[in-house]
This record gives sequence, structure tokens and C-alpha cells, in this order.
Amino acid sequence: MPVEDIFPILPQEVVDYLLEQKQQEQQLSDEKKKLKEGMLKLEDQIMLLDGRQDDELCTITSANVYQKSNVGNVRDILVVRLSKSMDEYLKANRKLLKLHRQMRKDKEIVYNKWGNRSRVQLV
Repeated sequence: MPVEDIFPILPQEVVDYLLEQKQQEQQLSDEKKKLKEGMLKLEDQIMLLDGRQDDELCTITSANVYQKSNVGNVRDILVVRLSKSMDEYLKANRKLLKLHRQMRKDKEIVYNKWGNRSRVQLV
């Protein structure tokens, strides 16, 4: 039985806490998805530079600002950005895993304390 089925008999503080956990879960999942998309984009950009000499000139652009650089510098910058994105992704993933463990524990507590009452009331 999903925890939402026993919401009517739960104290409001418990319901608010469970809903807040769900909200945090959604935010962390969205953050992970955004970071993953960014990492894939960076990987694609790095792949575009494969096979080119480090001292070869290239033009980079961001927000209508064009700048000349060499392939080696651009590759280094992209690798650093990818590394930072991976660190942020791993942090978000650890937070999400920690939250999932806490949510499982909290659901178990809710079922143990109020779940049996809801079955008795429904029968």
C-alpha cells in the first residue's frame, strides 16, 4: 500500500515532511538530469576537437562574443568543465541516495506506527 493511502490518518506534520522529501527528491533528480545533459554536451564538444593539433587555431563563441584560441586551450578548458560537472553530478547522486535511504526508513516508521490503524479502519 502506498504511503499516500494512509495520508488521511497521518498528522499534518508527518504529511508535510513526507511531501517535502518528495519535493527534494524531484529537485535532486532534475539537477542530476541537467548535469548529465551538460556533461554529454561537453563530451560532444571535446569529441569535435579529436584529431586536431593542439596548436591549431579555432574560434569559440558564447553569447555573440567570438574569440580566437588554440585547440589545446579549448580542450583543456572543456576537460576542466567536464571534471567539475562530474563532481557536481556525483554530489547530487550521493545526496539523492542518502535521501532515498532516509525516505525508506521514514516510510517504514510511518507504516509501523499508522499503517496498521488504516487497515483496521478500512476493514
